[in-house]
Amino acid sequence: MGDRERNTDARIAIDSETREQLRDQKRGGETYDRLLRKMIRQYDPDADPARDGRVAPANG
Repeated sequence: MGDRERNTDARIAIDSETREQLRDQKRGGETYDRLLRKMIRQYDPDADPARDGRVAPANG
């Protein structure tokens, strides 16, 4: 899905601290969609220590 095809009605519930941290990662006119897509490409869930109980989640 390209940027022009995105559904602008979609919402993701996050707390205000997470939103602030996310906003701090944006650059220039970058959209949240583009930023999240870049983050998703970099994330490897199999390498996340919180998934197997080695580390407690930040807000868990």
